[in-house]
Amino acid sequence: EEPSARSESPAREQTRSELASEAFGHDSIRKAYEDLGAEAFYAAKGASYVNPHSEVLNEAFACALDAWSDQGQISGLRSLDSVLDLACGSGEATAALEKWLQSRGANAPSRMEASDPYTFEAFERRYPGRACFRWTFEEIAGGCLESAKYDLVICSFALHLLDRSWLAVTLQALARQARHLVVATPHKRPIIDAQMGWNLCDEILHERVRLRLYCSLLLEELTET
Repeated sequence: EEPSARSESPAREQTRSELASEAFGHDSIRKAYEDLGAEAFYAAKGASYVNPHSEVLNEAFACALDAWSDQGQISGLRSLDSVLDLACGSGEATAALEKWLQSRGANAPSRMEASDPYTFEAFERRYPGRACFRWTFEEIAGGCLESAKYDLVICSFALHLLDRSWLAVTLQALARQARHLVVATPHKRPIIDAQMGWNLCDEILHERVRLRLYCSLLLEELTET
């Protein structure tokens, strides 16, 4: 009598952390930062970038956007015309925003843009047909966005890595071009204040991820004059 065939269990899907470790060759992104430095890490590994915290980040964005929409913190949140996903990684914030808008029965922004000088290949691979700009923070500080206006700029897990010498001038440049800024960070950093052109409206903490909503002070000045 032939032995009964044993059914093979389906292969377990890899977690984002496992994918990140496999792609980067380090035990963690924190270890990679220690070994390479943040800028060198992204320059070397950007094309294969995978954010190991994307699931928690997606949950955090959903919680924050629900709260800010219900409180009226961002006027017209469900009818945004222009959004920039800055330092976009492989598009985690873009995916979170679009998923939330879809859950609310809202349309995606008519102009949904992204930028990352290191991970643009990872973004474009995730979103075929969408272009990803290569702007650096230094180029933004130098005025590369002067011809653009945005309802919302999202910057996820990036500004806390920016050198302090560039932080203020970069944020001031963004404040001249964007009405709202959402910063996702695993730290209390960066500290953003009115001298940098932004007013902190609210903060949501979810699973150690902080999402902060800022309103531009400089854009209001430009509108009034």
